[in-house]
This record gives sequence, C-alpha cells and structure tokens, in this order.
Amino acid sequence: MPMLFDIACVCKPYFHLYSDRISSKLVVMPIGRRFTARPTTSQSLSNTCQNTATVKSNDSTGQSSASVIRHVLLPSLPSSAGLFPLLLHCALVILSVLVQYLNLYKTVWWIPDSPFNYAIDFEAIDYNVMAHIILMGLTPSLYRIFISLYSGPLAAYPVLRFLGGIPLFGTWFFLAVYTALGIDTMGYTWLYCAYLYALLLYLPVLACLLYNTDRLKHLCLRMSFTHPKRSRRSGAPSVNIFHGFLTKLRQITSKLFWACADWPGMTPNSALFPIRYMTVLNEPTGSIGNSPVIYCSHHYGIEPGSKSTVLLRHQCLNSAEQVREEVALFRGDFNIRLMDVLFNASYTVYYSCFLPVLFLKPSGLVYDGPWCIQHGLVTWLVTFLLFWYFHLPADYLDMLHRSALHLGCWIPENSDTVSAQSSAWSPAQIYASGATVKHVRGQFQSVEPSNAAEPGNIQHVRFHSWFYSPLRIPSLLMYVSLALPLGQLISLKWVFEWYKLIGMVAMGMFALYNHYVHIRTYAVLRAVYTKDGQPTDAPS
Repeated sequence: MPMLFDIACVCKPYFHLYSDRISSKLVVMPIGRRFTARPTTSQSLSNTCQNTATVKSNDSTGQSSASVIRHVLLPSLPSSAGLFPLLLHCALVILSVLVQYLNLYKTVWWIPDSPFNYAIDFEAIDYNVMAHIILMGLTPSLYRIFISLYSGPLAAYPVLRFLGGIPLFGTWFFLAVYTALGIDTMGYTWLYCAYLYALLLYLPVLACLLYNTDRLKHLCLRMSFTHPKRSRRSGAPSVNIFHGFLTKLRQITSKLFWACADWPGMTPNSALFPIRYMTVLNEPTGSIGNSPVIYCSHHYGIEPGSKSTVLLRHQCLNSAEQVREEVALFRGDFNIRLMDVLFNASYTVYYSCFLPVLFLKPSGLVYDGPWCIQHGLVTWLVTFLLFWYFHLPADYLDMLHRSALHLGCWIPENSDTVSAQSSAWSPAQIYASGATVKHVRGQFQSVEPSNAAEPGNIQHVRFHSWFYSPLRIPSLLMYVSLALPLGQLISLKWVFEWYKLIGMVAMGMFALYNHYVHIRTYAVLRAVYTKDGQPTDAPS
C-alpha cells in the first residue's frame, strides 16, 4: 500500500477513534494493577480528597508524619475535542498561505500606466507550488477528520481499510508527486533544484523518523542479530516444493492484506505513526435549563512495553514507589503531547511560510523579508497556542498538578552542616515537611507536607517546578496570547501598507481566539484555587 510521506500530525489521536471500544475494555493506568495488594487511600476518597488525615512514617528514626494532600474539585470546562480544532487548523493553514503569498506577490496596481491589473501578480505565481503546499499542509487535519467520521466501520472491518486504502492513499500520493514534479524550475541551477526537492522531502522524512523511533530501534535490534544460513537439501521431493509454494503464496497474500489494512494512526501498533495517546470526549451530563454544564473527557496514554491503552487518572497513593511511577507515566505522556504541539506548529510554519519564499519567482522580485519572518513567527505562536489548548487542556494540567503535590520536592543543604536528626533516604517512605535525609547526592531537606521524590533527581525537580503551581503554565500561556494582539495594535503606529494590514487582520482573528480560551482557563483556575486556599506559587 502506498504510504503517506507527510502525515506528521496524524499520529496524534486526540479524537476518539475507538471511543466505543475503549469504554468496554477500560484499562486503568498500570499503577493500580501492579500494587493491587496494597490498599491505598484513594480507594476510599473522592477526587477532591477532602480529608486532613496523616500518613504514619515507617522510618524508625521517628520522622514526622506526612499529611494527605487535599485537592480542589475543578469545575467543568467545555471540552476541546472533536472536529472543531481540525477545521480551525485547516482554516489557519489556508489563511497563512494566502497571507504569505500576498506579502510576496503584491503589486502597485493603482499607479497610472501600471503593468498590473490586480492587487496580486497572479502570472508570477507557480500554482503547482501553491497546490503542493496547501495539499501537504492540510493532509494531517483532513486525514484525521476522515478517520474521526468513519472510525467505527474502519476499526471493525479491516476489509474496508484494505479496499479503501489503495484508492485513498494512491490518490493522495499521485497528487503530491504530480504537483511536486510540475514545479517550474526554469532559471534555477541543478544544484538549487536538488536543494529545493530535498527540502520538500525533509519534513516528511523527519516526521517518519521522529514518530517511529521505537519501531526503528526494534528493527535495528533485529538486524543486529546474525542467523546461520540454513543448509539446502538437494533431495527434497517435488510435492514438498509445491506445498511450500502454496504456503509461501498464502503468507505473502496475508502480509499484503494486513499491510494495506494497516492505516497510519489507527492503532498503537500501526506501522506508520502509531497511536501514542488519546482524549475521548463523553456526552455532557447535567444541565441548567437547556444548556449542558458538565463535560467529561478521559485522557489515555500508551504503555510503552505492552502497547496497551491505559487511562491516565490521578490516584491519591500512600506508597512512595507508586507515586514516582505515576509521575513517570504522566511525565512521559506530557512530553509526547508537548512534542506533538511543537512539531505541529513547526509543520504549519514550514509549509505555509517557509516554502513559498524558497520557491519565489521571478528571482528578482522585491519583498519585505523581515515582515515575512514576522508573519512566520506569528503563525508559529498562533498554532502553538491553538494546539496547546486542544491537546493539553486545563483538566489534564490539573491532573499533573495533583501528582506534583504528592511528589514533593527536596532542597539541598550545606554539606558542612550535618544534622543529628538526618537519616538515610528510604525509597519506600513518604517524608513530611522539614525532614532531613542523607543521599548519595548529598544532604537534602523536604519542603513539602508530602514528599515522595528522590533527592537530587532532576526529572522530579522539573516536574514539581512546572506543575506544583496550578497557575504557572496557564498564566504564562495567557500572557503570551495577550502579547500577540497587543503587539499587532502597537505595530499599527508604523505599519500602513495595505497588504500588511490585511495580513494582521487575518491572523488577528486566531490570536484573539487563542487569547479568549487561555484567559478563560486562567480566570477559572485562579478563581477556584484562590478561593480554596491552595498554593499557586512554587516554593523557593
């Protein structure tokens, strides 16, 4: 089956491909499965954990007891899953491409005796380049829209994937190759032409390598083993040859069928762009009048070893090992989602802002280079904020915040000052605030009421630093989203060209939408956590 060269974002299964199947085969995160023999406090607590009991220390030195963390019940916010973010990204890609072409091919048609009749020099535009850019820019979102609409039949019937995969991917591959080969390269040297075509393949190849790292490692591991050559038997009967031919033909047919039915981004075991996480949106429950008020979304991750789907859900655990395992699972899932957000933003800018400048014709065309760079920067920030809100929503960050509260933090102490009450750090103990321990990395003091982190572990320090305060990341995103429209307003003092004003208005709509959703998230979280008295700043 022809495989897609450029489905860089298809692997981000943020939308329910298997929502009907996951509900019947629900797998909770592996923390609970591995330690089912140990009763935890979370079995008798609700999500709010509204209790102030203490966990007795197991250490014989008499360390102070650690308090059970009290969480805030986060109000329901409108979910960001569905087709809306995909349609919004399609509109963003098209508008960004059109604005960049306007920056490059604008004319002075109003001057008397001007050779141009329109505001844009349409004759200088290579429409094959433009079509290829729009096709590749829209491919990820259009593919996910198709998968979301027909996920049920495609997941249940592999025959449909086999019959529909060849014409679907064949048509896409033909259009991509046809538009790429139809690019007008007259006036370019052969070296520059090779450079341009290499750039056309650069991001698709990079995406394949980036999103299939585990499969490439497994393939390299298999190729590293050497197998002895089997000896050929000269006296094999002819009937065995015929039987072996039929068996080989059956195996080849089966492999060909499953290769054509293995679509990118369908399952965690897909050959190209496997699923790495999901967010499933349930139907809203509860209402005030005729308006639904409770939206419930479940976040799923993929367990690296078994490739099984696990439900990401915070549990108020009493075991330090379980807390660290939960943090490791959340940290890995967050890194995957963050990488997708960053790659999505870079992917959009690469096709909508960078490639149009490289394929500029005629070569002597005068354009404002700094303004084109500014447009690319604005497009990157708008796309980054847009996909952050859709892939890392407030309830997901609140889950990481709760886990960071249970993780805790250590601060290093002066090695010359040795406390008589300090003891060796135990990986099975949860420490209280003020506890002093000795570690191979030095002497540390706990600064949290519940501390299960490993002293000196840089990964634990970063996780706690970023997610201890529930307002740190939302406030940062809110200020960045505010800087975009404010920067556009301030730039009106010296920007007066008509094409620049049109570009600012087009991108300003997305900037204002980003500011609206991020300031709403920040305002809700600030009101909730300030009213409840929860910490909003990380300890120094």
